Amino acid sequence: MSKNNVDLLPLRAHSEETLRGHLMLSFLASLAHLFLNDKLKAARLNAGNAILVYRNLKCQVYGHEILVKEPVKSMNDIAKALGLTIPAKLVEGKYPGN
Repeated sequence: MSKNNVDLLPLRAHSEETLRGHLMLSFLASLAHLFLNDKLKAARLNAGNAILVYRNLKCQVYGHEILVKEPVKSMNDIAKALGLTIPAKLVEGKYPGN
């Protein structure tokens, strides 16, 4: 599962602690990927494409304020499927849901 979902490759670990840390991060990434796939299944989307779409969501930072560029339709569809809202701006110390 990890090799298919998160492109897990052979690892040259210098210590057991390094190996355990890498496996933990890979496991968490697999869980996040599976969770997103499950949530997006009803909308006939998948996690890999959703992540690629959201790579293009841009922001501009002005001092203590972050302005989020207007999302395209595919971004809005993904947000709706996940039950999220995309804010127009973020102000330092004030986040949606606080």
